[in-house]
Amino acid sequence: MPANRMLVTALLLASLPAALPAAAAPALPAYREIRDWIVACDNTAECEALGAQEEGNGDILFRLRSQPGPDGGLFFSIESALPIRMETMRLDGKPVLVDLTQWEHRSEDGNTGVSSSDAVAIRELLTAIRNGNRLGFNSGDKETSGSLSGLSAALLLIDEAQGRLDTATALLRRGRQAADRVPAPRPPAELRPAAAAPRPLNAAEQKRLIAAVRESQAGVLAGQECAVEAEDSHDQATPLTATEALVFIDCWHGAYQFSSLLFRVPMAAPERAQLVSLTLPLRIQDRERVIDAFTNADYAPEHGLLFHSAKGRGLADCGESAAWVFDGRQFQLSDYHYLGSCRGGNPGEWLRLWRSNRSP
Repeated sequence: MPANRMLVTALLLASLPAALPAAAAPALPAYREIRDWIVACDNTAECEALGAQEEGNGDILFRLRSQPGPDGGLFFSIESALPIRMETMRLDGKPVLVDLTQWEHRSEDGNTGVSSSDAVAIRELLTAIRNGNRLGFNSGDKETSGSLSGLSAALLLIDEAQGRLDTATALLRRGRQAADRVPAPRPPAELRPAAAAPRPLNAAEQKRLIAAVRESQAGVLAGQECAVEAEDSHDQATPLTATEALVFIDCWHGAYQFSSLLFRVPMAAPERAQLVSLTLPLRIQDRERVIDAFTNADYAPEHGLLFHSAKGRGLADCGESAAWVFDGRQFQLSDYHYLGSCRGGNPGEWLRLWRSNRSP
C-alpha cells in the first residue's frame, strides 16, 4: 500500500472515538481525540490539549500546556485570525466574570490572541468555561468563536495522566489533597548513539548497494506496490556501521512528499538485505503504531539519527514526525510528534508523544 495512503489510513483510525477510563491513570504516552479537543501526554507526563473544530466550523484555536510534577507550570492561549480581546469574551452569549489582569494580548504572523502563564488565572478561566458550549469574542462587527465540546474530558485526562485528581492543582477534579501528592515528572529516555561514525560511502559503493537491493528485493518491492522506477527515484545508500549500510528505495511520490522502504544491508552481501520496520513504544487511541514506510526520510550517520516526517495533507496541519537514534545495534525512538486530525492549525505544530535525552 502506498505510504501516503498508509498514513491517511492511520490518521483516520486514530481519530475514531475511544472511551476514557473513569479513574485509572492512562498508560503513557496517551493520545485522545474527544469531540472538538485533542489531548496528548508524552512519556514524561507533559501534556498538551488543542481545541479546534473541523475547518469552517470554528475560528478559534485553544491551546493548553500542562507541565508534570507538583510545581508543573501551565500555559493557555486563545488564537484567532481575527483580533480578539478578553474584555469582549462571552460564554454562550453571556459575559465571563474572571480576573483579566494576568492575560496578555499578542499579534504574530497574522494571528492574534490572548495567553497566560499564570496558573491561578488559567484554572479560574477553565473552571468558568468548562461546562459551556462555545466561547466567543466580538471583533468589530464580527464575532469569532470556538467549541468547548470535549474540554471537560480533556482536562480530566490530563489530571489522570499527571496524577492530579483531587489535589489543589487539578484542572477539573480539584480537591483538598496537597500539591506534593502529585508524582514527580517521569525522566525521559537516555539515548546514546554508536560511539563512532562509519566512513562515508563513495558514489560507486552507493550505486552498487542500491542496484543489489532493487534486484534482490524485487518481490518485496512488488508486494508493497512500489511505483517509482529506478531512473526516476530518490534512492540513497548511507553507511550504518563498518559492515552495514542503510538503503532507501524510493517507492511513492505525492504532490508534496515522497516515501521509501528502508533496508539494512550487509555491504559484503547486499542480497541479504532486511526490510526495516519500527514499532513505536506507544499506542495511539489504543492502537499500535508501526512505521515501515519512511516519508521524506533521511539518515545522518555522523549523529546516528534517522528522520521521518509525513504530512497528512499539504497544509501540514496534521501528520507525524519521528527521529530515532542508532545505538550500534538497533534504532531507539528519540522524538515523536503526531496530530491525527486536520483542523487548520499552524503547519507542523503536531503534539509531542515521546521525548528523550540524547548524549552527543
